[in-house]
Amino acid sequence: ATLNLRDDEVLVINCQNWIRYLPDEQLGCARDTFLEIIKGLNPRIIIIVDEDSDLGASSLTSRITTCFNYLWIPFDALETFLLKYSTQRIEYEADIGHKIENIIGFEGIQRIERLESGIKLCQRMKNSCFLSVPFDEETVGEVKLLLDEHASGWGMKKDEDMLVLTWKGHNSVYATAWAPCVVED
Repeated sequence: ATLNLRDDEVLVINCQNWIRYLPDEQLGCARDTFLEIIKGLNPRIIIIVDEDSDLGASSLTSRITTCFNYLWIPFDALETFLLKYSTQRIEYEADIGHKIENIIGFEGIQRIERLESGIKLCQRMKNSCFLSVPFDEETVGEVKLLLDEHASGWGMKKDEDMLVLTWKGHNSVYATAWAPCVVED
C-alpha cells in the first residue's frame, strides 16, 4: 500500500487504546499482522498509548487476579477527583464495570479487550523490527511538573522504552514511540 506522500509530508501513526482490540492468539496473531502492515506504510513514527496491564491471558484465574490488581486504580482515582454521584463518575464506573465483565465473563472472540502490558508490547515491537524512539527529556520534565502541580496522586516514570503514568506509585498507562528499522542493502 502506498499513500503518495509529498516530499514535505511524513506519516505519523497514533495507536492510543487501540491495539487492545486486536486478537492475540498463538497462530496468525492479528497484532503482528497489523504491525507488518504499518511497517509497510513506512511511517516516520508510531505512538502507542494504552493501559499498563496484561489482561489477555487465556487462564480465567490469571485474568481475574490481574483485573483486580489493576482496576482498583481507576476506582481509586475516581474517588479522589469526582463527586460520588456526579454523572461523569457514574459513566466512568459503568465503563470500568463493562471492562471487568468482558475480561472475566467472555472467552475467545467474545472477549473484546485483550490488554497487553507495556513490557510485552515493547518486546512485540522489537520482534517486529521497530526501534524505540526516546521521549525528549525537556518534554518529560514538563509533563512531570504539570502532574506534580495539578494532579495529586499521579506521577510519571521512565521504564525501559516507555513513559509510564503512575497512580500512587502503581503503573497505570504507558506511552511509547517507535520507528521502523531501516535495513540497508
